[in-house]
Amino acid sequence: MSSKVPKETAPYALAMVLHNPSFLLLHALFALADHSVEALRVMFCTTLLDMFMYMDRDWFTLIDAIDTGTIPELENIEHRHLHANPVRAAELRAIGPPSNTAGWAKYVWPNLKIALSAGSGPFSSAVPKVKHLLGPDVTLQSPRFASSECLIGINYHTGDINRFRIVLDDGFIEYLDVASEEVADKLCAAWEAEPGRHYELVLTTCHGLWRYRSGDIVELLGFAPDDGSPVMRFVERRNMEIRFDGISVTETQLVQSISSATQDTIGQVVEFTCFKDVRQLPHTIGFFVELAQDPGTTSRHLTKQRLSEALSSVNGRIGRCYDRGAVGMPTLRVVKPGTFAEYRQWRGEAAVIGTCQMKVPVVMSDPIAQEWIMNRVELEI
Repeated sequence: MSSKVPKETAPYALAMVLHNPSFLLLHALFALADHSVEALRVMFCTTLLDMFMYMDRDWFTLIDAIDTGTIPELENIEHRHLHANPVRAAELRAIGPPSNTAGWAKYVWPNLKIALSAGSGPFSSAVPKVKHLLGPDVTLQSPRFASSECLIGINYHTGDINRFRIVLDDGFIEYLDVASEEVADKLCAAWEAEPGRHYELVLTTCHGLWRYRSGDIVELLGFAPDDGSPVMRFVERRNMEIRFDGISVTETQLVQSISSATQDTIGQVVEFTCFKDVRQLPHTIGFFVELAQDPGTTSRHLTKQRLSEALSSVNGRIGRCYDRGAVGMPTLRVVKPGTFAEYRQWRGEAAVIGTCQMKVPVVMSDPIAQEWIMNRVELEI
């Protein structure tokens, strides 16, 4: 267990660490100790940002560990893979923690060229902050589009984190037009699908699933000129929406709205979730956001108006509901820093699965999870 994973900085034993902050901090420790790192590989951009935030929080502890070669209070890992390195520790002290510098990662790892991490859909809110820390000379790339059931696609264009070529290594994929009736007769094969339309992917896998509805909605962009494979981008999860009488607001519309409404008012949102706010009439959409820094004050009062305007621009029906008082102005609550990292740990421990595979839903439907989030609000705009 003390052996290192080939071409990685950390030993095998780190896979046995179940506590998520410790897991991320230890990976950060071994990565920081290695000057020659060329690539970062983390499943989701939100998790990569978590790791940067933990580095920032425990920076001096990590640097002291590199200086002395000591890993405190961790069993089953022999310390021989963390040699005392005062020179490297001095380099890192001079650079400082992630929050100090734009393009911080390139100063820490001069050979760093690429970060491989999913950054589309619900993970897109973390992308601006991650890119800020990586800097312009490091490419952020989503290496693949996959589900627990099978591999669906691989990155098609370097630098575009949401463009994938469909592959058929693990199964056969059919397409269900989201505008059509949800019946088997409406499924079409790749050569029957039309560019520009939205489809739900339906999977038949080599491992026994037959016409399994993935729930993933994609837009068909076209076909690769070399072999005709479909090229697509992820749009949203099917039925991931907030409903009011006669209207619904989709996951994509919620992501677009929060991204455009907050940057110049309360600051950059690194992660968020939302659900229907029923505390008073008329009911509305309640957003819960974690910010990259303390919320701004000069334009804070404009946030809710900007958010309602953004929602109206992507969904005309919700705009008309605002005008006639059928839906209230959206609400916005700021949660404590680190809330969504804690959420992933809490849900992962409850489900007995890897925390790094847990996702924060754009629309949170579980009442227990809703209450958990509400208990971590520190400010309502």
